[in-house]
Amino acid sequence: MMTKKEIIDLVKEIGSDIGNKKRSLFSENENSGKIGNNQFRELASICHSAECYEEIELLIKYNTAKSIKNNNDESWAVFCENKRFGNIVIEKMKKIHEFEKEDEEVLKSLEAFFGYLYWQARIWTSLDEKGE
Repeated sequence: MMTKKEIIDLVKEIGSDIGNKKRSLFSENENSGKIGNNQFRELASICHSAECYEEIELLIKYNTAKSIKNNNDESWAVFCENKRFGNIVIEKMKKIHEFEKEDEEVLKSLEAFFGYLYWQARIWTSLDEKGE
């Protein structure tokens, strides 16, 4: 199983991948049009009850497609360095999936991943204008 540190490192990679959008992409308010931080907590909970990795990947793809359809360029479909945010998350999920071969272990690691991403997104939304 991946260590907690390895999973946290994947979350940190997301920070590098989204660059200067860290502060503006996430929101405490679910109706802001941005990615609500609580979505990551919900995803962690879904991982706990899911049966397979593909369920979670499909949900992320759905969130991204829904954002594209609704022309919401501040949410899952936002471009960060030429990649949509949803695709960046899927890239990290695939790294976990490649490391963990059994669905039960993949889902446990994804549950931790989304929990850490929730914490990190809360930190990013609290950053002041000067950065970290």
